[in-house]
Amino acid sequence: MMMLVGCVVLCSCGNYKMFDTTFTYSWAQIKLPDGTIIEGKVDNWNDCEGDQLRITIDGTTYLVHAANAIMKT
Repeated sequence: MMMLVGCVVLCSCGNYKMFDTTFTYSWAQIKLPDGTIIEGKVDNWNDCEGDQLRITIDGTTYLVHAANAIMKT
């Protein structure tokens, strides 16, 4: 049980509330399928089921695999 909780807490990221804790990220870099790199201020983000992240940068929302996103506080 502790390993499951630890994994969930460690794998979560940015501007997101879990167990009364808010994870906030101010910047993200995203690699799109065509190789384009998008980076900028994170307006909002959400983790979807599986390994997908929905990240909004400058009003545009991107749905990316977690392996193609870097987020920092």
